[in-house]
Parts: sequence; C-alpha cells; structure tokens
Amino acid sequence: MQKILFFLICIIFVIDFVFAQSAIQEFDRENNKIFELYADNLDSIDYKIAIATGNAVMISQDVYILADYIKYNTQTREAELNGNIKFYRSGNLYFSTQKASIKFDENYAIVEPFYMQDSTSGIWISASMAKNKDKDYEIEDIVVSGCDVENPIWRIEGTSGHYNQDSAIAGIWNPRIYIKNLPVLYLPYIFISTKNQRTTGFLYPSFSSSSLEGFIYIQPFFLALQDSWDMTFSPQIRSSRGLGGNIQVRFVDNLNQLFEFNVGGFYNYRKYTDRYNIKNRVIYGFDFAHQRRDILSEFFDGYKDGLYLDFHFMNDLDYIRLQDTSNRDIENRIQTSKANFFGTKDDHYFGLYFKYFLDLQAPTNSNTFHTLPHLQYHKSLSQTDIKYFTYSADVNMKNIMRYEGFGYFDNSFKLPLYFQMPIFANYATIGASLNANAGIITLNRTGSLGDLNGANSTYFSANYGVFLSSDIAKQWDKVFHSMSFRADFTGPLYEFFQDENNVFKQRENINCPVSDNSTRCQIQNSFSGVNIVSISQPQVQLSFSQYFFGLEGVNLLYHRMNQNINLTDNINRLESLRNEIGISPISNLDIYTTLYYSFKMKNIEEASISLYTSIGNFRGNLTYYLKKSFNQNLVTNSNCIDGSGRECVDTTANFLRIKASYDFSYFALYGDIGYDFNRNYLRDWNLVISKDIRCFGVGLKFANEITPYLTTSGARTITNRYISLQFRFVPVTATSVSYRFNEKEN
Repeated sequence: MQKILFFLICIIFVIDFVFAQSAIQEFDRENNKIFELYADNLDSIDYKIAIATGNAVMISQDVYILADYIKYNTQTREAELNGNIKFYRSGNLYFSTQKASIKFDENYAIVEPFYMQDSTSGIWISASMAKNKDKDYEIEDIVVSGCDVENPIWRIEGTSGHYNQDSAIAGIWNPRIYIKNLPVLYLPYIFISTKNQRTTGFLYPSFSSSSLEGFIYIQPFFLALQDSWDMTFSPQIRSSRGLGGNIQVRFVDNLNQLFEFNVGGFYNYRKYTDRYNIKNRVIYGFDFAHQRRDILSEFFDGYKDGLYLDFHFMNDLDYIRLQDTSNRDIENRIQTSKANFFGTKDDHYFGLYFKYFLDLQAPTNSNTFHTLPHLQYHKSLSQTDIKYFTYSADVNMKNIMRYEGFGYFDNSFKLPLYFQMPIFANYATIGASLNANAGIITLNRTGSLGDLNGANSTYFSANYGVFLSSDIAKQWDKVFHSMSFRADFTGPLYEFFQDENNVFKQRENINCPVSDNSTRCQIQNSFSGVNIVSISQPQVQLSFSQYFFGLEGVNLLYHRMNQNINLTDNINRLESLRNEIGISPISNLDIYTTLYYSFKMKNIEEASISLYTSIGNFRGNLTYYLKKSFNQNLVTNSNCIDGSGRECVDTTANFLRIKASYDFSYFALYGDIGYDFNRNYLRDWNLVISKDIRCFGVGLKFANEITPYLTTSGARTITNRYISLQFRFVPVTATSVSYRFNEKEN
C-alpha cells in the first residue's frame, strides 16, 4: 500500500512540474517552436487566456522576456506584462520596463516606462513610453546618457525620438544637453549611436569665435553604407572670413589595406582678402595616403616588397589649418609628397622613390627642386669567401628637376670593403677598409647659365682606413659598467675630379647672396649642401662611450664623445667636439645634455639640456636649445669674434621650453611655455585646466601662438591668443567652444 501511495505522489509531482514549467507552446507549419510560456503558477480563463505569475518567462524566437505577471491571449496572440520586465536578445539584456503590451502577429509593442542599455558602450536610453513596430521604436520624453543611471553627470533630454534596433541609432528631437542640472547646449535634432561602431549620421559640430574670422561652425556628416568604406563631409562657415568644407574618404580592399583621401576648399570673402592682403582668395588642396606590403611576394620565394604613398598638394598652408577649429601650429612650411616602392630578397634591396616639395612660404614654387625619380640598389653587408672580410655596394640614380631654372642628373656608386679581426682574447678588434666612390652630375635645362663650363661634373675617389676598437664590461655589486673606445684613421688613396663648376665641393670661399643670379652663384647656392666625396684629407676619428646600468637594467648614466682631427688642415685641424651626457641621479629624474664645441671659433656651436621628471601625479619637462652658425662672410660686426667682420657668429636658435602637469585629483593642470632669447619674446604658451569624471570631462585652455599666413608680399605671422572650453561626453563625442581675442600682426 505504501509503494502504491509513493508511486501516485511521484506521478502527481511530475505532472505538476511539467505543466508548471512548460505551460504553453506554439509551433509553425514546419513544426518549429515559435512561442513558449513558463511560470511557477499558471491559471487559465476559458482556455483562451493564460495568466502566468512567479518566475514567468515568455520566449519568442530569439527574444525571451522575464516578468512578475504575464497575461497572454492564445487566440489573438496578445500579451500584457507587469512588474520587473526584462527583455533579453541573444543572451544579453536588451531593455527593461515595468509595463508592456505586445501584439506578436503585428510585431507591435507598447512599453511604459522604457529603458535600454548597450552592454559594450554603456550608453542607455530611457523614456516615459515607447511604441515598437518590428525593429523601430517611437519614443516620448527621451533621456540619453553614458553615465550612472541614478545621477548622470551629463545627459541629453528630448521631447521625442526614434530608435532603430539594427542600426543602433537614436534620433532625438529638441535635444538639450545638461551637465548635472545646467543646460549647456540646444539643438533642433541630433543622431546618437548607442554602439561604438561606424554609423551613418551627423557628428557633433565644432564651433568657436575669433576676432579675425568671426563665428566658426563646422558640421560633419558621417556616411558608412558598407563595411569596406566610409566618408565624412564637413561643410563650414566662418562668418567674417568665408565658407568651405572638406571631404574625407577611407576604404579598405580585399587584403585589408587602407586608402585615405582628403580634399577640401575654402572661399575667402573679398573684404577679408583685401583687409589682410591674403594671396589666395580660394584655398584648396588634397591628401592621399596608402601603405601596402607583399604586392609581388607570392610570385617569388623569399621576396618581400612594400609600397608607401603620401601625397600632399595645396596652394596655401591654411588648407591644413582650416580643417578644424583648433588653429593648429604648423612649423614646417615645406610639404613633402612621397611615393616609395621597395623590394628585397636575401641581401639585395631595390628602391624606387619620388619626392615632390611644396614651399608654401615662397612667392612661387617654380624654383623648388624635386626628386623625380630616385632609383637605388643596395647590397647588404655580406661575408666574402675570405675570413674576416666583408663588403657591400650601393648605387643611386636621381633626376633632380624644377619648373624654372636648371636641373641635374645625379648618379653615384659606392663599394666599401671591410676587414676586422678580434685580438687580445676578444678584448680589442683591429680592422681596415677600402672605399671606392664614383659619381657624375649632369646639368640639364641650362639655358639660363650662359657661361657654363661644360654640363658634366665627374669624380672618382678611393679612400682607405684602419681602426682599433675595444669593448669591455664589468659587473659590480649593483651596477653594470660598459666602456667602448674606437680610433679610426682614414685618408685618400686616389682622387680624380673634373669639376669646373664647383658642384661636388667648394674649392674656394665664394660669397654668393641668394639674390645673385650669376652662373657661379646659381650653382653654388643650389649645391651648397652636396658633398658626396666621403673623405678628402687624412683624418683621425676618435669616439668613446660608457654606460652604467642599475638594477633591472635601469640606465643610470651614459657618456659619449666624438672628435675628428684633420691632419693636413692647419685652419680646421680640430672639428667640433661632440659631448653627450645622460644621468638619472634619483628615481624619476632624467637629465640629458649635448654640447658641440668649436675649437676654431673658441665658442660653443650647439648645446642642449633636457630634464624629465615624474613624481607622483607631477610630470615635468624643461628643454633649452642653443645653436650658432659661424659665417666668415657675415658683416654684422656686433657679432664678430675679432671685430673685423671676417669671422662672425650668428645665433640661429636660442630658446627655452617648459612643460608641466599635475593631477590634483579634483582637477588636472597642464602648462607649456616657450621663450625665444633671440627675439626676447614669449614664442608661445598655453595653460589647460581639466577634469575627468568617468563618463565626462571638461577642459579650459588659454593659449598664445604665432601663426604664419601667406600674403601677396610673402609670408607673415600673427600672434593668436584664444580661450577654449572643451567638453568630453564619454563615449559619445567631444566638442569645444573657442573665442579668439584680437589677433596681432607681427
């Protein structure tokens, strides 16, 4: 009797469990399960309406829903849900609410209130009510933020909006951006992506104010229709200057190689160009960049190659500066475009290079030299069949051209042969070298050179050298010490020149101002930096270095010295001594110094000192740089050594730069200042006060910069002072408001 009673109890328990945990199931015509309803407690009204309470779960295809109470009509396939409702999709929480109505046949739902959050980016959306049709939501009283839900530092509130489930884009009408309870910005409409992925839509605008250019507004629009490419359109207006825009295009090929293209233009108002004497009323330009590896590698075993493209073309440096509101500092007036291809196999290297230069501060670019093209073959250092002997080879062919004036072909060949052998149980090494060099420069388009002494300049030279070097090291208690010494003697073995135009090397001191257009001075000025003859006189080269390393390989001290001695030159017997010292006297403090001393001028030729420190929340850097050029033809007697005007010192650079930052926890402070001792003025400075709190950051920047611009009479500069307030809404965007004070022309 007891066994029968126990068996009946088990049957009742199983039946109760099955019906409680699998109450309702629905199938399609192919017998695929499309709907399920589970709950601890399930009641039925007229066998048409199911009421589920206690851990109620409703599953429809890839969506499952949890709620305290679910009422489901099996005939109309409509459901009403209440209490702690959570919608899950693909295993992730999709959104939550307290009350919802769903029509499964129409893919329609009403949710009150509505809340959803992206698990990756952390951006959440809440609303008083949301109406869902398929994958689109119409939302009322919308709030968006990436901060804490209960008390967000920043939020965006809108009267209404819409959200698409596939694109993860929320559109908001009448958005008001708040920092805490302070409204900081109003817009009629904005797009926001709740995911950190490429999404088509308007990006946050950039705007600032300037006394020179008026109110500045840039409104970018991002277009991403496919995964392989995207575009950014950025129209802009500067109320007192003009209007323009630029387009950026990025795409990848089937090998995942990136192509980047940027084109832009800007139209200056006539009033602006007349007032500031601007050279270019219409500013335009384009950029293109691409890198690729292993183009032909699959066809040849052991072969590697690569392509590098970086093109820049513009008629004004303002093409770069006008792309944003930051008024970036551009120090290099010469923009270089490059197209390089290389191939390498074993010890062989082949290169094909193109270089095009734009001098944007010169009245014209017609006199600028370009390298179109440059071919190179290089044989890496290789061992010969004879022990201790190695060799390499290098061949270069260049076509140097320009639009106006002469150009030239530059062909050269180098073949060095080396011998080195360790001695004294590897404590020292002796060696010798033989270097053969040959070259020819052929001038072309020489119509302006009336008294040219032939078009070709040719040379051949052979130089020899011997050296002795030693490298020793010792481990002390907690310090590792290494020293290296090397002495080279080099000299000419054979030298042949056919160089009536003094192309390869200056045979005499010729005073050639830039304005002198004589044949002699045109060649002298064009080739003043060319000296491809490696050795022209017997010379001793001495070098010494030592390093001290502490625990865990920390570099405590280094010292390097280099001195060249010209044995047959009585005037310049001792070249400038180079002396470098780096020291870390205490933890988190590094000091680096460099000194060039000219024995001939008995003066410092170049010197620099840099200090870096990092102590707790403090970061600091101090750099001082001094450079002098010695010109025997300089006639400013005030800088002359002997007052005769024959040997003079021109200080070409003499400036100090200090950078420092400190994080006070409540806020961070950063400062940067540069002082030019040559002109006795503050070159530039900026001060930034910033604060970052998880999902929000704010920064206030005060700055003074020197900005060049191009006029009809050449390049000029202005002193640009501005204040900028930047907001960082993490992870959505960052935007800033700037005001520029009265710019002062220098």
